[in-house]
Amino acid sequence: MNKIICWFFSLVLLFVVISPCYAGEVATFESFYTESSSWLGFVLALMGAVIIGAIVYFTGGAGSPFVAGPAATIGTYIGTFLGYSGVVATNVGLALLGGGAIAAGGLGMAGGAALLTAVLTFGTEIVFDYTVNKISTAYSQAQFVEQSKQMTTLPLPINTDGPDVYEEAMEQLKQIDTQAPYSSPHNQNLIDAAFQKVRISNFEKLNDQERIQLYTFSALLAMLKNDYVEAKTWADRAIGLARNVQVKRTLPALIYAASSLYEPGIDISIITQNYFNYAILAEPDNPLIPLMFAVYLDRIMYRFNDGLAKEHHLRELVEIASRKELGKQATLSLILIAVRYFTRLKLEQQAISSLSTTQNMTVKNSPKTLTTVKDSLASYGKLLIGTNRVLENLTSLPLEKEDKQKAQDFWNLYSQYERDKTRLDGMVANLESYQNSLQPKTSTQSYDATDMTQSNYPLFIGGTLLLSVLVVLGLRKFR
Repeated sequence: MNKIICWFFSLVLLFVVISPCYAGEVATFESFYTESSSWLGFVLALMGAVIIGAIVYFTGGAGSPFVAGPAATIGTYIGTFLGYSGVVATNVGLALLGGGAIAAGGLGMAGGAALLTAVLTFGTEIVFDYTVNKISTAYSQAQFVEQSKQMTTLPLPINTDGPDVYEEAMEQLKQIDTQAPYSSPHNQNLIDAAFQKVRISNFEKLNDQERIQLYTFSALLAMLKNDYVEAKTWADRAIGLARNVQVKRTLPALIYAASSLYEPGIDISIITQNYFNYAILAEPDNPLIPLMFAVYLDRIMYRFNDGLAKEHHLRELVEIASRKELGKQATLSLILIAVRYFTRLKLEQQAISSLSTTQNMTVKNSPKTLTTVKDSLASYGKLLIGTNRVLENLTSLPLEKEDKQKAQDFWNLYSQYERDKTRLDGMVANLESYQNSLQPKTSTQSYDATDMTQSNYPLFIGGTLLLSVLVVLGLRKFR
């Protein structure tokens, strides 16, 4: 009997080893950010990755946010939604709102705090002084990478179990300064050292499961050291092998999606549908889903600066965030997207207001300025439609009392932006009328040859036919 039992367990063990479909996942958020079977690791990870960055950016190290008004209120609401309280809740919420990342776009703003305050406190006064050349800037991948140091990022893993090289790297990463952001020189040196250790591993000696884990780990470390080319390369390896052995690959899928946004002419829609969508919906009970949206949104919002990202790219994220299987994560994810819509509305509003009323006559007289404000007005209209859609999706969810109140606050804010379109329409019309008045008066005796030919074309044809008839009759007479 004992021999039969031993044989049975040996057979089970052999099946687990050789089976292409592993019982345990090694490329999911749960596998990297939990200890044992506890989900507490997600909370700890969020604390380490988000809060420190928020404190440094929004407080300058002072320890309490200087953001006031609705921005701080919504930040606190989001943080409380995730289970935090006090200053911690506010800092987490502000980090997920991404004001710092958006302000890094080089549009002459006073910073993330000022931007969020302006976005969520409706006003028609000019806050940001634009020049026509700052509306859409040339793309610089190096600048994007540099600005990413202010953006929300993923945390280091919590799980320390894995191949020897993984465990050694994790031991090395225990020296991380948890009171400083990952972008600090000390932390960057440690992350790079861990990455180099894993990168030169002898992957051929590992089984598929171990290789997937190390490929994913390498992608994560590369992302944390802002090397998005390496991050995408390692994520792609993890995804390919995970597909072959039929295991989930949610973490490398997110890293691949976020890293792809650094490429100059990437198709954002394809990346969103094929990778980000999978990262969210293949692990719908993941508590870090709001953080995942924040990471991806920060980088998409930056690509609005060079014109690659458009309103419909945000709309695609609305559809993903609205999925019922996300539960409470859907509510918070839609709120994060809604704030991005309001941010873009504010930026377009400010561009129109600033350029239409500029005292710089060179700018005011330039046809490029008129084209720019017309484009901003068209974008404003599309953003209004998109904002309406995201708020409708939000209010269609089974919301609790406080969530319903926050949704109503957003509707009130939306109404103000919607009403302001009349004023913006008038500004653009006035600028166009002003520029038309600068055109020289056309003399009644001067004309455009092309217009003349076109307007007299029927007369010309008729005259030609009449002349032809007369010629024919004249020839007959002579015969």
